[in-house]
Amino acid sequence: DYAEALNNRGNCLVDLAKLEDALESYDRALAHRPKYVDALINRANTLRLLGRLDEALANFERALIFKSDHAEGYLGHGNALLALKRPAEALHSYDRTIALAPAATEALANRGRALRELKRYDESLSSYHRTLSIRPDDAALLVGRGNTHYAMKSFAAALADYDRAIAIRPDFAEAHGNRGNALRELGRH
Repeated sequence: DYAEALNNRGNCLVDLAKLEDALESYDRALAHRPKYVDALINRANTLRLLGRLDEALANFERALIFKSDHAEGYLGHGNALLALKRPAEALHSYDRTIALAPAATEALANRGRALRELKRYDESLSSYHRTLSIRPDDAALLVGRGNTHYAMKSFAAALADYDRAIAIRPDFAEAHGNRGNALRELGRH
């Protein structure tokens, strides 16, 4: 009946890619402590990994009722909303995450993606620039910023981001594919 141990067990099972077993461990923790916010958030993140997005969203919302200033809860909430193709709502959750934890780079990066999906490209670039100032060698961030440049039809800038991402991570398939698309748009067949 030791909720913390059951929660930590669930975390280990997630790391071992045993997601259903992890859910069972979180459920056992929550059976003993129904308002255990960390277990609720871990459960929600696991549900998101399993593609059970509506259930994940409900778990994040429940956790945030119990602890309304939980940055990780808002981050997960935003991630679930973004996966559900609800970028405007996700943006609100990312902004709340950043207000609570200003250096939350995942929230900054995903904020950039949400803004891109909302076609608010200048704001998207601003989020990526801010994130890259903290993590300048993050290939995924460079691809994200490149994707915003691409959406703006700034293909040369997109190409530069993709090239830099590939220099950091030569095996990054998405960067190579996006680079090819940018080269095509630039007429460099």
